[in-house]
Amino acid sequence: VGVIVNVLEDHMDVMGPTLDEVAEAFTATIPYNGHLVTIESEYLDYFKEVAEERNTKVIVADNSRISEEFLRKFDYMVFPDNASLALAVAEALGIDEETAFRGMLNAHPDPGAMRIARFADQSKPAFFVNGFAANDPSSTLRIWERVEDFGYSNLAPIVIMNCRPDRVDRTEQFARDVLPYIKAEIVIAIGETTAPITSAFEKGDIPTQEYWNLEGWSTSEIMSRMRPYLKNRIVYG
Repeated sequence: VGVIVNVLEDHMDVMGPTLDEVAEAFTATIPYNGHLVTIESEYLDYFKEVAEERNTKVIVADNSRISEEFLRKFDYMVFPDNASLALAVAEALGIDEETAFRGMLNAHPDPGAMRIARFADQSKPAFFVNGFAANDPSSTLRIWERVEDFGYSNLAPIVIMNCRPDRVDRTEQFARDVLPYIKAEIVIAIGETTAPITSAFEKGDIPTQEYWNLEGWSTSEIMSRMRPYLKNRIVYG
């Protein structure tokens, strides 16, 4: 059983330079005489063609089988695609739906599972969403959409953008394709090479009341600066 989750603008330097090349690279995971589990996407027909050449059955995950009620049973953030893909894999392995749902709820979460952590003042807490593992605009915005679904986005959002000197292209991409679409009260740029974020803010492309350029600041210095603001807040990094 092979699983292709999605084709996104992540690790383009290795598998790119375009999404077409990324999709082609993923075909290496399509088995012969087996099953391919994937989702609806612009590359679905392409994957089906390759699977047919390899005598492999394609199972397309169906998000309509996953209810919001089921997703809220997890103590960490789960996307409909993730659950429907797991259900489709279970189908390929001959596991019934009830057993599959029960297994998902009992499975140990990945160490990087997305949780909304409560911290700071317990009477007027702040909530932290760790999205640093999301390496592409689509995933980052999808996480924020889930945050909105849970009703946290009205808590005067603070957005933290971690910039890396070896990923300036990604910083530029987030300045263009992510930050303009998150209505934050404060945007904080940390790390190194924050210039693309600063430039986008100065051009008026980032809709925020305040912008803090904390390039080169240590973690303790950043926390000291933020601490007075951590009441009734959602912090998305």
